[in-house]
Amino acid sequence: MSLRNYFRNKIMAISVAFSSTEKNLFSQEGKSLEEETKQEQRRFQGTVLDSLVHGELTQEVKNLRWRTYKVLREMDNYKFSYSTDKNDDTIVKTEVVDKKTFIVKTRIDTYDDYELELVFENTGATLGIIESSHDNLSLKLHEAMTKNEKPLQIERTFIPKFYIENFTEKLNVRRIDAENKLLEFYVSKYPDEGNSKSSAFLNQIKKVIENGPSNYNFLQFDEVGFVTNQTAGLDDLLLYSYNNLTFDKIIDFNGKYVIKFKAQVLVNGEDLIKDYVEKELEEKYANKEKR
Repeated sequence: MSLRNYFRNKIMAISVAFSSTEKNLFSQEGKSLEEETKQEQRRFQGTVLDSLVHGELTQEVKNLRWRTYKVLREMDNYKFSYSTDKNDDTIVKTEVVDKKTFIVKTRIDTYDDYELELVFENTGATLGIIESSHDNLSLKLHEAMTKNEKPLQIERTFIPKFYIENFTEKLNVRRIDAENKLLEFYVSKYPDEGNSKSSAFLNQIKKVIENGPSNYNFLQFDEVGFVTNQTAGLDDLLLYSYNNLTFDKIIDFNGKYVIKFKAQVLVNGEDLIKDYVEKELEEKYANKEKR
């Protein structure tokens, strides 16, 4: 399965979350909420809450889904800070974020003179709250919310000795031209005491620097991709992926090993939530009407 389908299936799971009753989500006894209330009158019948609980994808639920997407994306444009006054009352300050500033201030090496386009931080779980699969659309929110997989995804046809994405702290994308990019995987030069494979992986990098990339399959893969999440200069939930990767070089820069590949653009910022736009609700937002 291509990374595009992989990420689209994850986004689709959000939709399922709005129209599926999940076992163990509200009950500690392994029963669905619908089973527990089968003998009771639906006191909230006709409300959004009732539709959510009973897995009904009504227009109100669709509006809630789109409003949630819209609010989450909009919040990424602001920075919030908190303080207290002399009466211990909380003061909230809101500041508009200039997403391009971070890119301009980011320090990059001078081994290449390509312009920096974006910086993807490979931390946390970009899609953790919508973890699912194409074949099983069950969504266990309480488990997924605590899942902490690396958001950078790589497609391969074999099992490598090391998974470079598990050691990558960030991925820089630099522009060669519109169709070709330089991908830079930033890896710490220092062993991670919490990762038993870290030292062996760093030894492999040193061997590549000394002897070249032959026979080191952690440098071989078919596609790399990610979905933006608080990524500098970009909205959230945009898909980027690259293929036809060719190893370029490894450099030592600013306490990191920077593993560089030349690659072709496969998907360039596809909006993964565009299919869930509710046009009537969007018009109300645009016209500042009551929603």
